[in-house]
Amino acid sequence: MQRRVFASCGQEAFFEGPWMRVVIVAALTTAYASPCSSVFLDFTPDRQDGVWWTIAHHEPYWQIEFSRQTPSEAIASVIQALPQLLGDPRHFDRIPLATESVTHLAKTSGWEGKATTAGMTWTSPDGHCTVEHSTDPVHPWQIEHSVCDGFDKHWTATFTPEAPERLVAQLFTHLATNTPVEHAFRDVPNLVQNLNGALITPVRGAAVNPHAHHVGAPISRTVRRR
Repeated sequence: MQRRVFASCGQEAFFEGPWMRVVIVAALTTAYASPCSSVFLDFTPDRQDGVWWTIAHHEPYWQIEFSRQTPSEAIASVIQALPQLLGDPRHFDRIPLATESVTHLAKTSGWEGKATTAGMTWTSPDGHCTVEHSTDPVHPWQIEHSVCDGFDKHWTATFTPEAPERLVAQLFTHLATNTPVEHAFRDVPNLVQNLNGALITPVRGAAVNPHAHHVGAPISRTVRRR
């Protein structure tokens, strides 16, 4: 069961340390700020364009955006890398940062690469996910995923030009792994529950891969919105 396909979008962010949390009730926005106030994470579920999660860095400015259906653990894979990029090494042993390029990761993970007029595109072995690197001046890195073109099962992640490529690689590492992730069955989309390619193993009364991951498990403390 590949994590990128069978997880639904959660509404929790996972942090360790003194990240500041601000709730803007009128705008239905929850914002988190890093201790150094250089990185901000916004959760805005009322955006009309479907972008719910935004990670923004200042000086230099860069931004990463995730659409509504992006799996929560995919977002967490990027969020969990932020403290180390900001100089906090406390959990480097539990949250290793990607060190290889996306090109190398794609090749070693069996993703099909294809040169385009604007750059390069990689497609996952199951054909559900594509990663595009182009000369687009706004979003040179774009990731798209859908399950059989099912309604409301499409999600995207975009990176502005100054976004560290290590964060792109960090997300790609998550997408390329086939390590199972544990979810409540009710959170698995109905379309996916009946998908021939879905391997869903009950946790109770069955042996589960010891490497199965809980959403956000590498972070020991959870910050919940009210």
